Amino acid sequence: MVSSAMSTRNGTIILGILAAVGMSGAAHAQTNANGRTSQVGKAVPPFTTLAIGGQRVSFDDMKGQGSPIFIYFINGSDPLSSQASNYINRIASAYSPSKTKWFGIINQPEEKVRSYQAEFNPPYQLLMDTNSSSMQLLGAQSSPTLVEIGSDGKIKREWTGLSAPLMKSINREVARANGMKPAEMDFSKLPSTTQVGLRFVAGTNNGG
Repeated sequence: MVSSAMSTRNGTIILGILAAVGMSGAAHAQTNANGRTSQVGKAVPPFTTLAIGGQRVSFDDMKGQGSPIFIYFINGSDPLSSQASNYINRIASAYSPSKTKWFGIINQPEEKVRSYQAEFNPPYQLLMDTNSSSMQLLGAQSSPTLVEIGSDGKIKREWTGLSAPLMKSINREVARANGMKPAEMDFSKLPSTTQVGLRFVAGTNNGG
């Protein structure tokens, strides 16, 4: 399922999170694909991650001067996350110069984060959250998920899983956040039905 989007003119902050939380775009509480109440409409609570090298990076640090943000939560043990990374990275790279800031948060220790970075060469800084605490705070349970946050610090939208329609929607939203036309992207090899990957905490599969 895919939520709606905000433009950068409204100071949108977008968190790109790879986790499984199927959300609608409404600003009021709803139930996601896991039966959990959606976080859409709720303020993002404070959280802190670690950069490679051990530097602490908080959500306030990520917000900076209020630029739109994409934070991509990655389940390092999930092949679906790896598959999604190829498409997310293309989308992140397609809009330059970008009005948005990107981060990836992965639930793995530094050694594996460095391996992931070497393999995928993401166009954003990778951060570590081995306890998956930031995922839980934002309602992101499984991979992959994308979350949008407005300048008021509240979650505006969330996407869940991997499919052609979902990636097309994300591409449109990222384009709008950057004030550009959607870049031409080939999502034809992706399924038409959204697939959801592994849970961050339980480590079990949610099914497709």
